[in-house]
Amino acid sequence: MQCVRLGQRATPGRRNPEHRQLKAAVLYARAAALAPCADQAMRLVTPARREKAARLRLKPDRYRSLAAGLLVRRFLGVRDDTELTYGPMGRPELSTRGPFFSLSHAGDFAALALLGEVPVGLDLEPLSRRVRRGLVAERIFSAEERELMAGSPDDPELFLAVWTRKESLLKAAGMGLFQDPEDFSAVPLDAPALPALGSLWSFSTFVEQGHVFSVAAPAEGGALEIETREVPVEELLE
Repeated sequence: MQCVRLGQRATPGRRNPEHRQLKAAVLYARAAALAPCADQAMRLVTPARREKAARLRLKPDRYRSLAAGLLVRRFLGVRDDTELTYGPMGRPELSTRGPFFSLSHAGDFAALALLGEVPVGLDLEPLSRRVRRGLVAERIFSAEERELMAGSPDDPELFLAVWTRKESLLKAAGMGLFQDPEDFSAVPLDAPALPALGSLWSFSTFVEQGHVFSVAAPAEGGALEIETREVPVEELLE
């Protein structure tokens, strides 16, 4: 394993003291904690988020969606849909000047990444997620990524490190599902910067509370330094 067993918050790659750093915040909330106050959460999020959450039949999915909306409300001040705009590929941004951000929710958490200077992408997955790793790797991993996985086919941390890095890069690039993930590579995991989709990218991949997080941003902005915080539900509901 090259990356995610480095500790709670790890920025892979060699540090260059002359290379400036980008400081990104990753704020995450335990979605199930909203269960006793889901009605209140519904009233606080934007109408579009409320409608989206209401369509989700499974309560865990609904709580994760609500927690994501509350994170945007609490830390970006978004209380109405007009305060958000969407790029041609669907990447959300603030309508007025403000930090770049990215949302992700899976497992126990919803999470928000904030970065002031350049676009940012965030993805997270629980280590407990059951997935046919070989089949997924065959379908969406590049040849380099499949070669890396071949050495540790049963390592969930390695698999999820690659997976979340690819997803975070697509979000940072504003491409999402419009780009075939097999067309680019997010390895080697210890590279200071990686070329993909016509640009250079920096990554930070780390494990926190049983979940693998990856953050991506354009490497031209500098190396990524990550600060994380779990946000209690009481703070989200203020």
